[in-house]
Amino acid sequence: MTTHPVTRHPGAAWLYLGSGLSSALGNAISNVVWPWLVLHRTGDPAAAGLVATCILLPSIIVAIMGGDVIDRYGRKRISVISDIISAVSVVWLIAVDTTVGATLPWFIAIGIFGAVGDVPGMAARTALVGDISERSGKSLDWLAGANQSIMGVCYLVGPALAGVLLGQLPITWILWLTAACSGIAALMTWVIRLNAHHAPAEHSSVRGTVTVWRDVVKHPMLRPILVVEIVIAMAVFPYLMVILPAHFTHTNSPTTMGFALSSYAVGMIAGSIVIAAVGERLRRNLLWLVAIGATAMGFLGVACLTITTIVVVGMFAAGCGNGILRPIGTVVVTENVPETIRGRVFSLFSALDSFAGPIGLMATTAALQATDIYHVALGCSLCAIVMFLWLGVMGYRTLGASQSNLQ
Repeated sequence: MTTHPVTRHPGAAWLYLGSGLSSALGNAISNVVWPWLVLHRTGDPAAAGLVATCILLPSIIVAIMGGDVIDRYGRKRISVISDIISAVSVVWLIAVDTTVGATLPWFIAIGIFGAVGDVPGMAARTALVGDISERSGKSLDWLAGANQSIMGVCYLVGPALAGVLLGQLPITWILWLTAACSGIAALMTWVIRLNAHHAPAEHSSVRGTVTVWRDVVKHPMLRPILVVEIVIAMAVFPYLMVILPAHFTHTNSPTTMGFALSSYAVGMIAGSIVIAAVGERLRRNLLWLVAIGATAMGFLGVACLTITTIVVVGMFAAGCGNGILRPIGTVVVTENVPETIRGRVFSLFSALDSFAGPIGLMATTAALQATDIYHVALGCSLCAIVMFLWLGVMGYRTLGASQSNLQ
């Protein structure tokens, strides 16, 4: 068997993180600008929700199919192509809006086209972390933590920056800025040179993909990572989208709502920094237990909607826990999944994450037909805490065991 020397290039890590920053910032701005533009052009407040709903199902399908594409054609290549598609979708919107005028069908069509780029691109970028670690010499924990902290910064800064830009610039200029962010992300990923000795992709099929998913669910170290992703998405989405806005609207406290939502992002950044700083040196199952405990205490706090300080602190704690859990998940998957199927595994996580949030939102909406937001918040938090207690025990046992790859 021929061995190949491993060449270290620390700049690969900074290019990777810079690409993630550019892409995430563009997406964060777009998440504010798109609904604003849809409302401005259609005059219908429900139109933005309709566009998001029409994009959701194709996004989930693309997330599922995208994993096969990633494993067939390469993580780096798909990451670059995805960012290019995202940039092209924005340029297409600008062209339509300045010529024939953007209408609801145009927004839906262009949104679906953009999702073809965004959804598999996120999975490909995450799956690339192992290659970047090998090329740069940076640890998986450092890379995953740094990347997650960048996501938190963009989540915190992006909407505020979008609001400032909307008040100062024509919306077309802002769209050009988001297209440039995607283009810069594609360029930065493209110039990364990886160590070229990876195994060729396996022959893939629908049956092969289903087998991969089945093995993920059965794998003792991956199962708690998968379940915690679903639980967090189902629990956090209702709080961010319905429960907290409804409560603070009822109490006429928009500024406090801003603090509460921002504290979640700040907590996510703090948790990610912890992983980047000490993740490699501390026992992973201990970090898991700390993160699960912080998240559970956070949800217990946000259930106390009538006490604002506890809500803000709870959102910070929940964000901190999530900021630790997500990098742990990235590292565990990268360490335990062969690179030939890594794209399909990360795409499965992405698809379930995209699907679980709306499911939680629909359950919350149904519950609100029977009771008020305060009882719904309490019920949501208690269900989440019970799941976190179970996940804490399961993850502590399995993550402390010796690692074994998927066969």
